[in-house]
Amino acid sequence: MTEHRERYRVGDLLLDVGAMRVTRNGVAVALTPLSFELFVNLVRRAPDVVSRDDLLNATWKGVVVEPETLKQRVKLLRQALDDDPKSPRYIATVRGRGYQLVPEPEAIMAESWRRRLEERLRGLITVGGSGRRMGVVLIAIVIIVAAT
Repeated sequence: MTEHRERYRVGDLLLDVGAMRVTRNGVAVALTPLSFELFVNLVRRAPDVVSRDDLLNATWKGVVVEPETLKQRVKLLRQALDDDPKSPRYIATVRGRGYQLVPEPEAIMAESWRRRLEERLRGLITVGGSGRRMGVVLIAIVIIVAAT
């Protein structure tokens, strides 16, 4: 696994952007490339409501398509994820605005990167005096950067 792989946990799903794969409990969820791209765009913009125009532009990248195309693609994505639009677990329709991912996605760091980060931070915390304050500031910066 590469250290900079973009991965998310979305409810009971695991989204691996680089591998273009979505799995549920280790079993692949079959998504077409457009459905996958649509899902990635919703995940990256969560928890915001994403307008139909923004989703059209981000998913079809410069190709002019009708709003009905997006509606059908959302329907196909929901079917593939086994999501019910009347009681959504993944994708909610926000009437008059667009679509929103229901569960807040959790970015997943590569385990080796996380372990090295924890080891480095542990060393900063044990420094005494003014070095300790600097260590705390650095920890805060690293956490903020890692969270984004």
